[in-house]
Amino acid sequence: MRQLLPDPIDPVDPVALYGADERIDHADRPWLMVNMIASIDGAISVDDRSGGLGGPADRRVFRTLRELPDVILVGASTVRTEGYGPVRLDQDAMARRRARGQSDTPRLVIVSGSLGLDTAAAAPMTDVGARSRRWPR
Repeated sequence: MRQLLPDPIDPVDPVALYGADERIDHADRPWLMVNMIASIDGAISVDDRSGGLGGPADRRVFRTLRELPDVILVGASTVRTEGYGPVRLDQDAMARRRARGQSDTPRLVIVSGSLGLDTAAAAPMTDVGARSRRWPR
């Protein structure tokens, strides 16, 4: 994996790069990081799954970004299609999280307009709860 800007670095370690990002604590708002993938023609999935679009470098970035947050926000459709379960991190990633004062794994937050989720599929998750909030349209 290479970093092109602002200064070229080859190879670059995504854990070192993203983990070193300065995230100044603002009491009035959270930090938000977004990770998306798309093909050159704008497709966001192959056979309704995002995994077919990325290569090894993309998966390293994805795993790295999963290690950093307090919560991972996922849409219900993605949860159903991709078969989401609990967030799993390796021992090194959990140790880095503990060193930053975080829990071993981030919480998985699922956004749903209907709460139409298979609760049996959610059984492996250790922290399952539902809250409903409707925003005016």
